[in-house]
Amino acid sequence: MLLCSALLGCSVLDGCERDSIIKGLSVASLYTYLIAKDENTGFYITCSPKHTARLDIKYRPLEKLSIMFNNKYVSKQFSRSDNSESVSYYYIADLRAEYYIKMIRLFPKVENMFDNDYDYGIVILLRQEHI
Repeated sequence: MLLCSALLGCSVLDGCERDSIIKGLSVASLYTYLIAKDENTGFYITCSPKHTARLDIKYRPLEKLSIMFNNKYVSKQFSRSDNSESVSYYYIADLRAEYYIKMIRLFPKVENMFDNDYDYGIVILLRQEHI
């Protein structure tokens, strides 16, 4: 698209936007890039992964039924304030269904459906003189 204005001149705008091809399907994504460092020590702050990403897919085949597939990726993160230990990246996926019967909502859920082993950051703080 070519956009022109008297003040700014002409610009070309590119991009895309798309509704779901399949009725009842929705997709949501999230990505976080984080650099969390202690300005005094220069070490990374514990339990602060550099990359976190989510992809959530929801399908609603019937008015009273929804099926959700949730994915989460978390990159390596330090577990000690002196950055001497870290926990590896992990990926987990959950599957959930929701079904409404009058005023009752049933929601079976399978967490970590691929049975991936993972650790998450456990904060171990060291006193300043040990760093």
